[in-house]
Amino acid sequence: MPHQTRTGLDIDARTVARAAHGCDQPHHTYRSWGACAWRSVPITGSGPFATQSRCPGADPTVELHPRLSAARAAVRHLDDNGCAPTCRGQHSLTVILLSYTDTEPQAGA
Repeated sequence: MPHQTRTGLDIDARTVARAAHGCDQPHHTYRSWGACAWRSVPITGSGPFATQSRCPGADPTVELHPRLSAARAAVRHLDDNGCAPTCRGQHSLTVILLSYTDTEPQAGA
């Protein structure tokens, strides 16, 4: 059920992150979780906040960020400037939790 999270996102972060790829295997790093969830997409960066671009006609991208503020800025930049000439604004942010028992990552500054 959606709720206001400590990071300020109106989502159930555990459901969004875990359901994104439906895997029951343990992942020990955010990058390994991302590699499993987005198998054919190159992943850059590090951290629990993933930004994705999935616009038609452009290569999909995933970038990991250590802070929510950086991830939000990245999505705003994509939304404001486009990711490709064929951009349709299909950009999103996912909070990655490595297990159901993880505590939610801190938003940071």
